[in-house]
Amino acid sequence: MSSFGLSGGVRPIIDKDQEIPYDLWDPHYTDRRFTESSSDGLTIFVDPGVTLEVGQFGGEYGEGLSYSYSDRLVTHFVGYEAMKAAGEDAEREVGNRRSARFIEHVLRHAFEAPELWLGHMKAGVNRGNGYSYKLYGYKTNKS
Repeated sequence: MSSFGLSGGVRPIIDKDQEIPYDLWDPHYTDRRFTESSSDGLTIFVDPGVTLEVGQFGGEYGEGLSYSYSDRLVTHFVGYEAMKAAGEDAEREVGNRRSARFIEHVLRHAFEAPELWLGHMKAGVNRGNGYSYKLYGYKTNKS
């Protein structure tokens, strides 16, 4: 892991099974770590094998990973019912809803890609409406 991931005073989780603290999992719009230090969220999980780089418009991104925003998975790509089913399946398999392992299982189910590997997660706050979001960085055989 590079020296990135420490922006905003947030030390990212590196174990997929570790519970991510609630203030990182679902940041509040008044949390300055998420509203002042980065417009595209802060790293809350990174696999130790991922090299983080500064992206074209700033922020940290994992080399060779594809990214999807949590809200767009529901509205544009997968749909509400598919994401709900993916969450229920992941909860049966993993249990801990606030872990990277849970999200990895959700994405595997939602994308119908059992080989999907989650390498990076960011959380942020939409400055326009105050809602929190997550950004998932992953690899599949297709990406």
